[in-house]
Amino acid sequence: MASRRRLDTTMQLLASTRLLAVCALLALGACFNPSPSPGAACGSGAWCPSGLVCDLRTYTCEHASGVSDAGPPIDAWRPPPDAWSTPDAALSSGIVAARTLPMGEALVSIDSAVVTFVKPALGDEPEGFFIQEDPEGLGLFVVSPTDLPGLRITPGDRIRFDIKELGDVEGVRAAVDIGPLLLLERDVDIAPFELILFDLDDAADNSFYLQSRLISISLNVWGPMSQAGELSYVGVGNDRYLRMLGETALALRPTGCFADLYLSVLWFTEGGEPVPTMWSMESAIDQLVCGRTGVQQASVVDDNTIELRFDRSLTPSTVAADGSQFSFANDALQVSAAQLSGRVVTLTTSTMEPNQSYELTVDTAITDFFGRNLDNGRNRVTVNTGNTPALLHINEVKANIAPGCDLVELRVVQGGQMEGIVLRDRTTPVLTFTDWVVETNDIIVVHFDRLTSYCKRDGDGNETDSVTQYPRSDTNFDTAYDWYTDDLNISQSDTTLLVVDADGDIIDAALMSGTTATNPFEESEIAAAQAAEAGEWQDPDGEVPGGGFRGAAFHANAASGLELDPINVIGGFGPLENARSVQRVGNADTNNKTDFSAAVQTFGLLNAGQAPF
Repeated sequence: MASRRRLDTTMQLLASTRLLAVCALLALGACFNPSPSPGAACGSGAWCPSGLVCDLRTYTCEHASGVSDAGPPIDAWRPPPDAWSTPDAALSSGIVAARTLPMGEALVSIDSAVVTFVKPALGDEPEGFFIQEDPEGLGLFVVSPTDLPGLRITPGDRIRFDIKELGDVEGVRAAVDIGPLLLLERDVDIAPFELILFDLDDAADNSFYLQSRLISISLNVWGPMSQAGELSYVGVGNDRYLRMLGETALALRPTGCFADLYLSVLWFTEGGEPVPTMWSMESAIDQLVCGRTGVQQASVVDDNTIELRFDRSLTPSTVAADGSQFSFANDALQVSAAQLSGRVVTLTTSTMEPNQSYELTVDTAITDFFGRNLDNGRNRVTVNTGNTPALLHINEVKANIAPGCDLVELRVVQGGQMEGIVLRDRTTPVLTFTDWVVETNDIIVVHFDRLTSYCKRDGDGNETDSVTQYPRSDTNFDTAYDWYTDDLNISQSDTTLLVVDADGDIIDAALMSGTTATNPFEESEIAAAQAAEAGEWQDPDGEVPGGGFRGAAFHANAASGLELDPINVIGGFGPLENARSVQRVGNADTNNKTDFSAAVQTFGLLNAGQAPF
């Protein structure tokens, strides 16, 4: 049986089980008082004798058969033939029923299940616990009963209860209403329930079996880190994410780290993507190995100001305000002040000359969040005054052009180098710009579905020499640089568009919505969290909702109009002329939905209310 629970039989145990035995569900008195008789109080320093169980609704000892209010149990329930195809189909009969029956009112008896993990309330997610009936069986999330304030369930409790209703909690099937909880046993060893994962791709292929299971896994954490309410998401490779308690993630900033997680839970998005979840750094991370911090980027702000961005936050007490820890080769520049904000240091320098390169060295006595000195091999950087990256704003979007020729317009608000700048639709990079230089007020139009002839004329390519490099046509504007992407389209229901610079930093974002009838896609919410973390999106009051831009809060704070005026351009782009798009209404960028409005499209031109910078 043990070999069947490993996805990779060569994977060794990542971490030993670390459990603290808890004296009682309500730890108020001494353990194991003299055994009370039926009807006596229990659960608060008193224990029920053999043959009786503790009813956690009334905290009295009762015969097990006398406390269920959910009707007779489902006896020997088995899943339909196509519900589960492994030899373990007979295991976890009650949980298999809960995982396969229709949502809504239900009658499922969980006769004996072990609590494997307890999660706190977090954002919009309720407090609850995870159970399995046997080490090889399915897991299930159970929402903690609201009529039992003070209920304390701990890992290792063996319990019995009846499920009354099945529902959905952030994409995960759960028991959302249950009958009275009966405590059958304490301190069950949960080590046999731990499932060792080696690869999240394996998890994605086995989502039904792995959802809500107790897991251990090793992860390469590469970023980016973003926050959605109290939850943070950190990239762990292959566009997959690790969910972390927000406070932990913000303090950790674990980009470039390797982490061993033990006794975590595998959560799945509505789209079936596996997301290991960590609610406490102390209880979940067994090992954290991070490379030393170095300079990530140097940017020229003006003739006397340079911004240095490091991999992770620095220790404030180790950065001298007088700038003495920052020096230039041959004393080409003098530094008079250094101001730290998180992982960004702003330097005040003597006047820089245009089109020059300055070699900067940072003192390695500066330490990062972990208290370690800077990497001696990554404390030097070249500051170029003639190669400043361009700054772009998302200026106009049309998302429902059939057969897929959607358009995104970018406006250059500060001229510079385009190489490495990326346009992302949700979490997917759809276009990476190559080496070319743009001027302030230039306009770039990105055309989707490049491989469809209706969306791109044969012979046309990405324009870098001039806006008229390829003459105007139905799929080309002579007042903008036209670029093309293979990506098929933009969803007209919801999206988060991001413009990301060559170093992975978000320089502009826009949440957009076309309907409020359905929840936004998980990827839209994750990208929205990244935008909020970067300070590139907020509500009209300048705040981020307590639960982040998720669900209804996403639609309420997104620019609306993606669904307007669907058109079909087979046969020509004539219908585009009078169609409405979602467009920026002025020059201001306040990073919220009031920057945008729906109006007749003006691709390749300034929008109403805009003027040259």
